[in-house]
Amino acid sequence: MKKVAEYEKMVPAMLKKQKALSVVNENLRSQLLAQDEIHQILNSKKLLEFYIGIQNRDAFNVLLDLCQEEWQPSVETHLEPASQLLLVLMRLRLGLLFKDLAHRFKICYSTASLIFSDWMNILYAVGQTFVMWCTKKSIRRNLPAAFQNPTFKKVRGLIDCTEVFIERPTSLNARAQTYSSYKGHNTVKFLVVTTPAGGISFVSKAWGGRASDKEITANCGLLDLVEPGDVYLVDRGFNCEELFATKGCSLLIPAFTKGKSQLSGEEVIRSRQYSNVRIHVERRIGKLKNYRILSRTLPISVLKHRSDEDICILDKILVVCSALSNLQVSIMKT
Repeated sequence: MKKVAEYEKMVPAMLKKQKALSVVNENLRSQLLAQDEIHQILNSKKLLEFYIGIQNRDAFNVLLDLCQEEWQPSVETHLEPASQLLLVLMRLRLGLLFKDLAHRFKICYSTASLIFSDWMNILYAVGQTFVMWCTKKSIRRNLPAAFQNPTFKKVRGLIDCTEVFIERPTSLNARAQTYSSYKGHNTVKFLVVTTPAGGISFVSKAWGGRASDKEITANCGLLDLVEPGDVYLVDRGFNCEELFATKGCSLLIPAFTKGKSQLSGEEVIRSRQYSNVRIHVERRIGKLKNYRILSRTLPISVLKHRSDEDICILDKILVVCSALSNLQVSIMKT
């Protein structure tokens, strides 16, 4: 009877231990299933392209190797580096929330957030090497058929601005600076320069949606890169010919209709030529926004700066998405 009584006392502790082991077992099973799904994505060309926009495993491995040269893990997790990079790229490509990613990768919300923050620093450092200001020689060497016309042979870049929706700021001053009358919404605006071959050669930091194209052009650092003799193709909104003229550059701008009852035949033909070529920068921006994090309404938190940094998370996202976009197949035919 004494042994029975002792056994009965041990039962609750044994049941508690069994329950704890069951939880551990279930967690391990979930992690194995998650790893299996991750490996399926990494080993499928179609899944890789859908989830992260990279066409094959080799390109992913090259990017992973470059990142690991800079990688200093600060988050304790069972996820391997390849899985962590996949998580970050899935957030950029599909715009997934951290809660969703935490469920998919069987980690907690805070871990998913920390992984994203850590890897964005690495990807930003690596990504800058893929968003390069190309030399005139390299541009001429890769000039597509659409630019073989004498009018466009000297074009070094196509310039445009685009906007991304953000949440409405609580500060009245910030609300005014980010309100875009064109979009009827609070936005951030950034400038993109593409080469004639279709690669992104420059992307500015994010500006409030109220900023004009001319204001961004004058202050984003682009004018420090242009060289005498350069020609750039722009939209009518870039009323800043004098800024480029001081650098010895010229702009190709479609004819303005304001104050004119009708354009001349020559102006119509020229504007049509410009528009047919300028559409390629719009196509590249469209490809850039296939990274759906730039197609959804972003939280204000992406505009905040860390105390030790002058670059907000959104500026890093712009560079990284531009770099990833450049790794894709060219939109132009040479």
